[in-house]
Amino acid sequence: MIPVLKRLLLIAAGAVIVQAAPDEAWSSRTLTWPRFTVRAHLDKSGALRVREEQLMRFTGDWNGGERRFDVRFGQRFRFDRLLRVDSLNGETVTLREGAIDAVDGFDWFDSNTVRWRSRLPDDPPFRGTELTYVLEYEYDRILVPTEDGYRLDHEFAFRDREGMIGDFELTLTIDSAWAVPSSFTGRWRQRGLPPGESFLVTVPLRWRGEGLPAGVLTGASPAARLAVAGAGSVALLILLAGFFVRERVMGRFAPLPSEPIDDAWLRQHLFSMPAEVAGAAWDMSVGPPEVAATLARLVDERKLQSSVRTRGKSIFTQHVLHLQLSTSRDRFDSYERTLIDKLFQAGANRTDTASIRERYAQTGFDPASTIRAGVLAALERVPESGQALTLPKSWPATLALIAAALVVGGFAATRSAYDGMACLAAFGAGLAGWIVAGSQAVAWQHRVVRPAAHALRFVLPIVAIAAGLFWLATRAAYPIGLLTLVCASLLAAGVTWSVLATARSRQSPERLRLRKRLAAAREHFRHELRRPEPALRDSWYPYMLAFGLHRQVNAWFKAHGQAVTGTSRMSHTSSSLGSSSASDVSSGSSWGGFGGGGGFAGAGATMAFGAAVSGMASSVSPP
Repeated sequence: MIPVLKRLLLIAAGAVIVQAAPDEAWSSRTLTWPRFTVRAHLDKSGALRVREEQLMRFTGDWNGGERRFDVRFGQRFRFDRLLRVDSLNGETVTLREGAIDAVDGFDWFDSNTVRWRSRLPDDPPFRGTELTYVLEYEYDRILVPTEDGYRLDHEFAFRDREGMIGDFELTLTIDSAWAVPSSFTGRWRQRGLPPGESFLVTVPLRWRGEGLPAGVLTGASPAARLAVAGAGSVALLILLAGFFVRERVMGRFAPLPSEPIDDAWLRQHLFSMPAEVAGAAWDMSVGPPEVAATLARLVDERKLQSSVRTRGKSIFTQHVLHLQLSTSRDRFDSYERTLIDKLFQAGANRTDTASIRERYAQTGFDPASTIRAGVLAALERVPESGQALTLPKSWPATLALIAAALVVGGFAATRSAYDGMACLAAFGAGLAGWIVAGSQAVAWQHRVVRPAAHALRFVLPIVAIAAGLFWLATRAAYPIGLLTLVCASLLAAGVTWSVLATARSRQSPERLRLRKRLAAAREHFRHELRRPEPALRDSWYPYMLAFGLHRQVNAWFKAHGQAVTGTSRMSHTSSSLGSSSASDVSSGSSWGGFGGGGGFAGAGATMAFGAAVSGMASSVSPP
């Protein structure tokens, strides 16, 4: 009886002091926790049950309290109840969920934040009022698997608060099914826990029960993980090995011809076909270089006459190509006639780059499309070209593997959030790898020069995918299931199959040998262009354009062309085409610049013609 009376007297005295205090003393809002007591128990299953008692001191127009729970990825959280302890008699009042507009009501404002009402808006502000609340809740899947057991890693005081916790006390008990370190006491106390700071407890644990703890997300066993990852990686290696064996048998990795390249060799293996056909065979495409080579060849054959008007200086220089028909249109064959009819208006025998761009400004114009079918048909008629191969479609197998990965990943995601996120990460990594490796596989598909070294551009992403599969399998901290690893393996196999199918050669061994000879000729031209006195001839210039060596020719002229200007021994007349004046127009039956037998001349002329003919060969974009 006496302790109760003593407590009532203290409360009454406090009330008198509060009432005597001036109103200004309670005008500011403050909230502190004089005492914060936590009782927690880790049960046999691995679930953490917590009873949290908060003594809160309110000053000002606070409506109530708030508690934000830190529920980490993969964990499960269950809130049991919220109580208020009556300060007079110690009895508990259960707060009503959903009744946030009434005192002793609470509600959830997101999945992890609960708020409760302690005061109505029209009630007087708090004046150092102390209220005690008890929160009971449970965490499941809170333990983290480690290499040698498990780990409890949890914050027992919430960070998101405005006030100081004066006295924090934690008592943690752990079921005997868990072995704890010898230094573990289960009791902690700290005075003065400032806002923004929590109280983190980390305890290493070992499981002493049979089987696996029910409340811990452990994922697949390490042996099963390594088995699936190993099988997936072996499958990738088999696909890679099969791919390289096939390409080697086809002759893709054979070296370029090593015999000396002289005039006789070039006449036999290169000059037996038009320049644009040789260019298409070399890179298996028909674009602006082939168009420029066609026009240069027609000028060399004197079916066309060319002149260049050069405007501006330095980086603002612009070369405009003027062409004139030197013969009847009927003398142009096949795709030559199609190109001429597109460049020259009906009935006209003159054209230039500016008028062509003006004429097609509204519709657009791609000169390469006018000759593509004819050039490729001419390539098929080359005796040594062989036949293109028809490969089986690869997309059904790719689609089947990706679809299987989606189905398995969907089942895996229902197991846990870890599995769902791991599957999403696998699909993201697979998509990134497919984009990177696939783009490199497209570029490699027609490569014949140093193919083994360039294959690393799409092989390394595949190896990275396999390494990522092993990394995922060996990360004990991420408790992923067996289905997730199967999903990642199927996805990796699908990406690898798609990339390798894209990179596979579509040419017969005969065509690959032809292309390697053409690549050797191109390398010979590049080598000669590095010499001050290259063994090159005027009539070879269209082939250099077809091989995409226009920049190398210009680089040679800038370095050495002026030293030999005027030494040209061309068989027909030509005048300098390199004037920088906008009013100067040079004409002739050719571009000028190659001196037969090994010298260059007319440096400016050849550079201007090359730039001008490349400009005419470029596409005109529609508006």
